[in-house]
Amino acid sequence: MLHTTHSVTTPEGFTFPLQIAGVGSRLIAALIDLGLVYLIEVAVFAVLASILFVGGGSTVVLVVLSSVAIAILFGYWAYFDIKREGQTPGRKLCSLQVISLEARPPTVQATTIRTLMRFLDMFPPIGLWAMLMSPLNQRLGDTVAGTVVVRLPRPQRPIVTSGAMRLVRHVDSALVTDASYRVAKEYVNRRTTLSSAARNTVRSQLTELLQPALTEHRRVKGDDLIVAAIVASERSRGIRSERRRGRPSPLAHHESNEIPG
Repeated sequence: MLHTTHSVTTPEGFTFPLQIAGVGSRLIAALIDLGLVYLIEVAVFAVLASILFVGGGSTVVLVVLSSVAIAILFGYWAYFDIKREGQTPGRKLCSLQVISLEARPPTVQATTIRTLMRFLDMFPPIGLWAMLMSPLNQRLGDTVAGTVVVRLPRPQRPIVTSGAMRLVRHVDSALVTDASYRVAKEYVNRRTTLSSAARNTVRSQLTELLQPALTEHRRVKGDDLIVAAIVASERSRGIRSERRRGRPSPLAHHESNEIPG
């Protein structure tokens, strides 16, 4: 099935098109992850078996190894869905991500449901059939949990101008809410996927939303204010946490050369 588009309206009233991941790309990502799970289990089994065979019988070894295998298999996806915002290594290589239908990271509850439903979805006649029948390519776990797998756009470099960088010092990052910051990043990364009319509408609405964060009244270009708000917000809190988690900032390409101090 070809990739389809699903439009999501954020609580702040901004509409962004999301590209739904195709069945093929999801299967490729799953195979990559299964390969990694297999390597992890082989390494763990080698250690456990050498210990258990010394101190226990074959039945005990079989029970322990089977329990560990199940824990690794399902814990792998649960960990990345919760701790890495829906991106396993396989999905990351394929530029895929699990999100809620409201374009938010999956919750613990949704992740638990997806993980438990994986018992059924791992059988191709069930999981594959469910994705082929779903207009959003959802497996059963996605349908029940209210999640969807999307293809991430290639990160776009924001228009970092000297005007935007001069504006950073006039932005009060405390007044840039987490919601505004997320929308600004979405706009920066997805602006090339928006039509000209939609891009102008979102830019205008976002500029109005960020205007109170300016420490002094001045006329500014919309893109300059959006970029300045992202830089100011990341300098104060976001960029440090993203680096700890190994995720590049959308402005990472510019930080070393264009963003002062």
